[in-house]
Amino acid sequence: MSWKTGFRSLYYLGAPEPDDPVLVPAQTAILIIDVQNTYLERPDRASLSPQEQQRYDLWTPFHERMHGAVIPTKTTDSALTGTNLRLILHNLGIRNVICCGIFTDQCVSSTVRSLADESFAVIVIEDCCAAATDELHRKELEIINMIYCHVMSSAEFCKIMALAK
Repeated sequence: MSWKTGFRSLYYLGAPEPDDPVLVPAQTAILIIDVQNTYLERPDRASLSPQEQQRYDLWTPFHERMHGAVIPTKTTDSALTGTNLRLILHNLGIRNVICCGIFTDQCVSSTVRSLADESFAVIVIEDCCAAATDELHRKELEIINMIYCHVMSSAEFCKIMALAK
């Protein structure tokens, strides 16, 4: 199933296939939604429980720390409500926002809707999001797809970004 035909709600079953998005890297941002502070590296690893230490050791090799990254603190489901994120994105010249995170049916969906309302072109990477159940995840993607965003897999997104170089 292609991103152009997948995750369609009843309202969009017969809609034409969308064009491939045109993503200029300098105008495109990735937004990782609702990753809590408990997942971040702590200054003193001695404060980690044995279970937390085991989880930390599993994830550490996958990436280096993102020094200098913009990390707004949000207090509502949407990352735009009550934060300066919209202004940051606008001031950076961002037009396209790629979303992933937790939970698809709550914070991801609320943020996607807010971004679309602010005229950003939004893509949700379906295999980089999660909800409490797969059913909730899939249903929410069907609801937001085609009206607030386009939903695609990470492989499909990487293919499109390779074309944008």
